[in-house]
Amino acid sequence: MRLALAFVLVACSCGGSSGPAPAPEQPTPLPSPSVAAADAGPSEDESYKGNARTFLEHADAVRARGDLEKAGAMYREIQRLYPYSRIAERAEMNAADVLADQHRWAEAARAYDEFVRNHVDPALVAQAKTKALDARKHLLE
Repeated sequence: MRLALAFVLVACSCGGSSGPAPAPEQPTPLPSPSVAAADAGPSEDESYKGNARTFLEHADAVRARGDLEKAGAMYREIQRLYPYSRIAERAEMNAADVLADQHRWAEAARAYDEFVRNHVDPALVAQAKTKALDARKHLLE
């Protein structure tokens, strides 16, 4: 305890100036990346990145509007920003669903298989297995 107190006292008196110490410089925050690579300026979706659930809901709304390319990009961005959250898990399944919505059956089947390998939630894994089989059925048609 005395050693720590002595260190603090020495550190405080070694400044050499009688005024207060200057405030440390604050780092400049980096801009967050755009959701869609084609956008040149800030995306309207930037405001949703602070909250994973809100961002997922917005991506779901974009998908419901029929903008599947943008929705897929948003789901992948959610996975990147919140990799260990339940929201990212849901976004991964939704990204695979978007591939199926686009009739990209081989890619959808691979995405569902990847989901099965990486997750343990029994209900979601069963759902992904069923969707993978459905995608493969479409490949045979």
